[in-house]
Amino acid sequence: MQEIHLIFTRDFDQWVQEMVRNSLVKDCPKVWGTGFSDQIVHFNGQTFEWYRYKADMDRVSKFMVKKPLGDRIYSPKTQTGFLADVARLRRTLKSPQAVRRAEQEHLANLEKLFRKFYPYYPLGIFLPGAWKNDFLRYHGSSGKRVLKTLTHSREKSEGLLKEVGLHLRKWLGPKLVKYQSSREFVRLLSVAEIRKFVFEQKLPSQQVLKARSRGYVYFAGRILPTRNFVGFLKRKKIKVGNLENSPSGAHGVSGTVAYSGQGVTRGRAQRIFNSDQVSGFKNGRILVTPMTSPEYLPAMKIARAIVTDEGGVTSHAAIVARELKKPCLIGTRIATKFFRNGDLVEINWKSGSLKKL
Repeated sequence: MQEIHLIFTRDFDQWVQEMVRNSLVKDCPKVWGTGFSDQIVHFNGQTFEWYRYKADMDRVSKFMVKKPLGDRIYSPKTQTGFLADVARLRRTLKSPQAVRRAEQEHLANLEKLFRKFYPYYPLGIFLPGAWKNDFLRYHGSSGKRVLKTLTHSREKSEGLLKEVGLHLRKWLGPKLVKYQSSREFVRLLSVAEIRKFVFEQKLPSQQVLKARSRGYVYFAGRILPTRNFVGFLKRKKIKVGNLENSPSGAHGVSGTVAYSGQGVTRGRAQRIFNSDQVSGFKNGRILVTPMTSPEYLPAMKIARAIVTDEGGVTSHAAIVARELKKPCLIGTRIATKFFRNGDLVEINWKSGSLKKL
C-alpha cells in the first residue's frame, strides 16, 4: 500500500495547483536534477489539501540535502534572478490595462512567467523548513549561508501563489457571471479550461462545476469528482501517514505556542478555510484555520486567539500574532478536523494543548 503525507492545506486555485504539479514533474527536474513524480490534491468543498507520496518526498529530500553548496541554484546570482522573475510576475498581476488590451496574450504570459519562477520557489520552503536539520547535519555550519539566501528568497516571494489565484478570480469571476455561471467557480477551473474560456469563451457545464464544487480529487493529472476522499484512497490502496497528533486527552490536540496567553484562554471556535469566510468571522471567537495569509488579517485582529494546523515559528500566523500580541497556537496538524464551529474550547498556554469543554 502506498503512503502519502499531507504537505499543507491552502486556499489556492485548481489552476495554481495544476501549474505547481506540472512544474514539479516537468520543470523542477531540469533545475534541481530531480523532481517529484506526482501529487494528490483533495478539494473538500472549502479548501485544498495537498498530499505527496512519502517515498517520493524521501527520495527528493535525500537528493537535495546532499546537493553541493556550490550548485548554481543556491548562488546569490541565481536567487537574484529568481526574485527578478517574482517581481516581473507581480507587475503583470497588477497591470489591468494589459489584461483589457490582450487577454489571450496576458494568460499566455502568466503561464510562461509562472513556469519560469516556480522551480526555484520550493527551495525556500523545503530547505529552510522541513529539510533544514538534515541539510545542516550534512553540510555543517557552512550550510547556513545557503539557508540564509533561500530564506530571503522565500520572504520576498511569500504569498505569490495566492496572489496569482486572487488575480484569476478578480479577472475572470465577473466574466463567468455573464455566462450564467458562479464567479466562485474560477477557483475550480483547470489550466486547460481557463485557457479554453479565455480563447474560445467555452466553459464546462454548470452540472459539472456544481458537482466539482462539492468535492473532488486531482489525481494523476485529472479532476475526479468525489465527496468521499477516504473511500477514494481505499480503492486506490493509498493511506495517509502523517496526520497523527499528540492529544492532551480524549477531547484535545496539542501544538506549539507562537505567542503565549495568560494561563488558559476559553472561547467558541470558528473555522476559516478560505478568504471568502473572513468577513463572517465573529468578534471574540477563537480562530481555527489550516494556515493564515495576509487576507486573514481582519479576522486575526478580532480573534480571542489563533490556532493553526500548520506552520512554524516563522509562519505568517506566528509572525502576525507576535506583532498583534495575540495568543497563538500553531502546528496542531488536526485542529480544523477535530473542532467544529461553536465548540467551547480551552487553550492551555503552558502545555500548548487545546481541548473541548
